[in-house]
Amino acid sequence: VRFILNFKEDITFDYYGKKAAVILNNKIVIYNIDSEGLSKKESEITTILNQSISGLLSCSWANPQFGKVLAVSTIQGKVFILKENNGTWETVYN
Repeated sequence: VRFILNFKEDITFDYYGKKAAVILNNKIVIYNIDSEGLSKKESEITTILNQSISGLLSCSWANPQFGKVLAVSTIQGKVFILKENNGTWETVYN
């Protein structure tokens, strides 16, 4: 799959497998996933988070009971918690 060959640092799927968070070139890109999977036409970039966080290393979705929450770690050992509210992502912990 072309999509997977292009990712650099990390990829993680949410609990339901409906969204994928990808760390790509020090940006977090969130993709919607439909029944066809990660094809170029069916997947769309819904949000690009440019949070001025450098050295992104990994990311992980929280349990859905907490909402759309994403934890991100950096190579410096810092952890950031990002949350989506009404389509806008914000940092709730750093």
